[in-house]
Amino acid sequence: MFSGKYLKYDGVDFLVRGAGDWKDYGRLNLERNNMFSLPIRPGMKVEEVHFLAGGNYSNSYEHDGLMRLFGDKYFYATLSVIFIYEDDVYQELSVPVFWDWFSIGIGTWSKNGATIKSLGENPVREKCSIFHASFVNPHPEQPVKNILVTDSWIDDRPFSDVFAVTLKSSDALDAIIKDDK
Repeated sequence: MFSGKYLKYDGVDFLVRGAGDWKDYGRLNLERNNMFSLPIRPGMKVEEVHFLAGGNYSNSYEHDGLMRLFGDKYFYATLSVIFIYEDDVYQELSVPVFWDWFSIGIGTWSKNGATIKSLGENPVREKCSIFHASFVNPHPEQPVKNILVTDSWIDDRPFSDVFAVTLKSSDALDAIIKDDK
């Protein structure tokens, strides 16, 4: 597992182990085409969403006959964050991800406030990369009703393990318990 409770990337502290050193390092439940609703208080002003992501073993091209033509070591995903404001207007930001079973080195992609940076080898998935994804709220002055995280899937299997979600906000960040949606 991770060597400590916190990892720091790009000036952001990520909690990767909780009380009692949880075996599960805070993965979001994106199975069966779930959109994960972050457990925040409605009406908060959120400036940025950050998380770490790694490849999921289920994201193999063996499940896709067309993509299998390109080989079995390359995996493509789209990770998205959807900011839903109190007036029910929403804004979606997405980043593309190429998962792999070999190190692709450090690299960054950015567009419209969504950024993804390769951090090298994933410490919990052998021969997989790990990424830092960040999403800047296009309307940080507007209160947020909800923030959803979603991944692309093959059938009902997500491509990615998304974990260590971190929010930047000028508001108090008291989390509330919320059911998955």
